[in-house]
Amino acid sequence: MKPYISLCGLCAILVCPLFAQSTNHLKNLRSSAKATAACDSPVFANSQEVQTADSKRDQNLWDCLTGSVLCNSALLNPSQKAQVVGSSRQRNLLECLQGYPTCDRSSLSSKQAEQIDRLDHERNLLACETDEILCDKSLLTPAEAHNVTALEQQRNLLECETGDTSCDPLLLTSSEFTRVDDAKHARNLLACKSGADECDPYLLDSGEAKQVANVRGERALLHNATANIRCDFPAFSTTNDATKNAAAEDPLVLPGNRNRRADNPDQPQQ
Repeated sequence: MKPYISLCGLCAILVCPLFAQSTNHLKNLRSSAKATAACDSPVFANSQEVQTADSKRDQNLWDCLTGSVLCNSALLNPSQKAQVVGSSRQRNLLECLQGYPTCDRSSLSSKQAEQIDRLDHERNLLACETDEILCDKSLLTPAEAHNVTALEQQRNLLECETGDTSCDPLLLTSSEFTRVDDAKHARNLLACKSGADECDPYLLDSGEAKQVANVRGERALLHNATANIRCDFPAFSTTNDATKNAAAEDPLVLPGNRNRRADNPDQPQQ
């Protein structure tokens, strides 16, 4: 018993100092961590402020480069200001090339202005040739105006010949009016022959009226003939079954061999 007590005492003597040392070490670590955190808090706050300021400057630069109304040019450095000026000129040139009313010609160079003038003239000429609302004939040369007038006449003639509502008969010449009248007459004859609602029988002469009457009569006969045709499926089925039974009893009695067997009744069965 005494040796056991002595052993326990020895263990207590050895372990207690170690436990006390470990506890002190943990306390020191906690104190160091608190001190470090207290020291680093201002640094962290300053870093956040720097990042926020940089983000705002980048956003402002983007607004200025894209022409946003939120741009604050006072926050730009000289290099950024030069970059924004170049971007603004390029954006204005693109708007001028596309024909937008926001184009500022005062910002264009002489070469760019010539290019824009040429494009504007070509755009206007195309609008006049295709009968668009934006056409300004006062900007056309005499040759271009003559070509546009010829295109308008051709377009009106086609509209009149096809019965389009945009046709203006006042723009037709005497020969063109005759062509339009013939086309209208032929179109009406076709409508009457096909039974269309657009048919005007008062525009037909006596010969055309007879043609239309004959076509309508033939159409009526064809309609009646097709309406009276009935397919007798039971009768067809009975006939088909009788043919199959005869073929089973006598293989030679087939639709193709029936006449031949009737001609040779003495022919032996195979």
